Amino acid sequence: MEGGAVQHTFAEPEGMFVDSTYFELFRYSFLEGSPGEALREPGTVVIGQEIAKKFFGNQSAMGRVLRISHEWFEGGEMDFRVTGVVQQPEAPSQLKGRFFMSLYSGSIGEFVRTTTSLGGNNMFATYLRLQSGADAKALEAKLPAFVEKYVTPDLKERGYRKSISSCLSRMPIFLM
Repeated sequence: MEGGAVQHTFAEPEGMFVDSTYFELFRYSFLEGSPGEALREPGTVVIGQEIAKKFFGNQSAMGRVLRISHEWFEGGEMDFRVTGVVQQPEAPSQLKGRFFMSLYSGSIGEFVRTTTSLGGNNMFATYLRLQSGADAKALEAKLPAFVEKYVTPDLKERGYRKSISSCLSRMPIFLM
């Protein structure tokens, strides 16, 4: 951020809200920052190398500020401090994140911290890493009973059916 003036504006697709353990579960090569520290605080973001190059050229992105627009932010936008730059994976994946914002930022962070029921806080994709030798099929067989016992009553009370969905949206980012 230089004097609070927007220096560059780009519409960047494929931004994701993730918690601080995302980079433990999914491996990315960090060019700047470290996976264990990158998203521990609200208002932090890890960006792909293409975004870093677009906004900052050959300069370090670490500690720089990006303003990101999204409906979950009060006033429609929020400033994020860059805490990591990752190399974009070459292998195909259903997770196509080009930048990763701390899940505990802005209004979405307040929602996550205060909505503790599974029925009210079920809009996020959840991934599990099983221990070596664990029986994935046995765990999968237990999930319907878990949902029926712990999620369905709360969903039904709210007038919803059993379904979990997520969406990724285009979020404009502004270099400040």
